[in-house]
Amino acid sequence: MRGAKRILVVDDDLAQRMVWKHSLEDRGYEVVIADGVKAGVAALGKRDFDMVLTSKQLSGEKDAGFKMAEAARLFAGMPIVLMSTSVTALTRPLVEKRLSAIGGAIRFLDKFTPNAVDSVEKFLNNPVDLPSLP
Repeated sequence: MRGAKRILVVDDDLAQRMVWKHSLEDRGYEVVIADGVKAGVAALGKRDFDMVLTSKQLSGEKDAGFKMAEAARLFAGMPIVLMSTSVTALTRPLVEKRLSAIGGAIRFLDKFTPNAVDSVEKFLNNPVDLPSLP
């Protein structure tokens, strides 16, 4: 039995991966990072995770974040957070509709939301009762 909850962070931006990795490790989580869908799916096949955080855009591949979320859903019923800096008030309902089609405990998060790590941690610890991330 392992101790710390394990989170997979998938982002093509090294700086973003490292910010999330260090921020979550500082809170006691074990963090594995991947730079795209292929590496993320490979990580899912090798280890158990309690949550997946994935960027919506990965190396310019269309819908890569959604593909990562769909793959994560197939591996286990863990909470999934799709993150982006490019979703606007106009496009957010479309993103959330697409996420709801994937099903399960899945949410959207603007990467630059104040207290984003707090929101992710609350969702990880109580994915059913958190209706939406800011």
